[in-house]
Amino acid sequence: MLARKWRPKLFKEVRGQSHITQTLINSIKNNKIAHAYLLTGTRGIGKTTIARIFAKAIRCENLSAEGEPCLKCSSCLAIDAGNSIDYLEVDGASNNSVDDIRELIENVQYLPSSGKYKVYVVDEVHMLTTSAFNALLKTLEEPPEHVVFIFATTDPQKLLGTVLSRCQRFDFKNSTIEDTVKLLSEVADTEGIKFEKEDLLRELAKQGHGSFRDSLSLLDQVISLSESDTITEDTLMLSLGMAKVHSVNHMLNSILAKNKDAVTQTFESVVAENIDLKIFSKQVLDKLYDLLTNLDEAGNIQTTDLDRDVLEAISLIEVMWVYENLSKDLDWALNSFDPEKTCCFSFIKMALREQIVTQQSPNLSVKKKHKVIEKTVETVVEEPKMPATQAQETVEEKESAVEAPAEQVEASPEIKVEKSWDNFIKYLYEHKGSLAMNVERGNILNSADFNVNARNIKIGFLDDGKIFFDYLQEKENWDELRLAMSKFLEAPEDQLNIHLQIVDDEAVESHNFKTTVDMHEDAEKKLKE
Repeated sequence: MLARKWRPKLFKEVRGQSHITQTLINSIKNNKIAHAYLLTGTRGIGKTTIARIFAKAIRCENLSAEGEPCLKCSSCLAIDAGNSIDYLEVDGASNNSVDDIRELIENVQYLPSSGKYKVYVVDEVHMLTTSAFNALLKTLEEPPEHVVFIFATTDPQKLLGTVLSRCQRFDFKNSTIEDTVKLLSEVADTEGIKFEKEDLLRELAKQGHGSFRDSLSLLDQVISLSESDTITEDTLMLSLGMAKVHSVNHMLNSILAKNKDAVTQTFESVVAENIDLKIFSKQVLDKLYDLLTNLDEAGNIQTTDLDRDVLEAISLIEVMWVYENLSKDLDWALNSFDPEKTCCFSFIKMALREQIVTQQSPNLSVKKKHKVIEKTVETVVEEPKMPATQAQETVEEKESAVEAPAEQVEASPEIKVEKSWDNFIKYLYEHKGSLAMNVERGNILNSADFNVNARNIKIGFLDDGKIFFDYLQEKENWDELRLAMSKFLEAPEDQLNIHLQIVDDEAVESHNFKTTVDMHEDAEKKLKE
């Protein structure tokens, strides 16, 4: 495993943490060793590694003038081999109980078998229980002079304040892309590994997310999949489950060019390759972010991957707007019920941003599907020949029929819809579905008056339907109901007297009250019978 093979053994081999290594070296040179240290930072950044180097240095029998351990004495060799009785590494995740800590405290009282210090390294210390911390507090506050505690954690916020106040704290930095690329390049050269393009090495470093160990583990994974000593783009992307660079570039070009169809096609091809949507979304956003940050002093975008004509047709402010909104939409999409469709929708939305911002989207046009009618072979019967004069008259009759004015063609009679309550509900569903769903929970109490000149219409709601009654009482919904009923009954609004009321049990019995929903359910039951 490359991460283990390339693990630093000296302070000078540690990358990107000079502010910590130099402080520890100074404390060793000046013989000012604290009794407790807290190392915090992301995983795979070197916390346990530095703890081990520091332990070797304060126990080394032949310490160098630079404060580095010799790596040759019995103490250094025992720590590297993992069999030193004066150096103990404890996993806080699996040894987090009070009994585990009490056992450690009992061991603390014994003097080291050799050297000046006994070193206890507790990894993932935030996983200890509160009672375990409390058991450790007294020893941590007044430890024996020969004991040094080194705590390592990725989540210092979970530690008790009483623990934090008793430790010297060192915060580790995430590795930069440049530092990671340099490390990967050195490892690849030593291991005889080549990359098809330099960009692939940088892409691999990005996927390490600031962790040296994760980056080396990914390199291990890529090497295992590669059939040769040369890492190609296909090998790297397949190993990491990422979309190919040209797919990411094509998606971004399509979004910036406002090409909805190209966006859809690119997304479908990515899905067909079984690329993780979260990874692909991050690739697109990363590419867009690089576009924003790669600016020269004059404010010009420096890139060779994207279409120049597309970039010259868009402003920097618009690119920033796309990044901001796309990142929000994709976060929502990836946590939705159907991430695949919602992600595609989010990309299409960005391609149609101009219509969304200007609110000038054309109405949808619907094309009816025509049924294919199979042509049948008919027997052609030859008509008897007519005399010339009769034939001429027939032609004139046909021509006059064709040239007849449209006014002479009788229009087909309109189908009259009965002005009933049920038909009114159907009418509402066709024009205002949300309103219909609430009106349907009531029923007409005086159906005889619904379609007569006296427009005194009473609609009743049962007690359990008060929520629908309240909905219709709101002014906006009330006005919509009056307007819809006016159009359906073809009567002016000022002639309509609509009364909404809650119906009690007596009214239910006297009116034989049933909602429209109830009547539909009764009809379905009769059909089933």
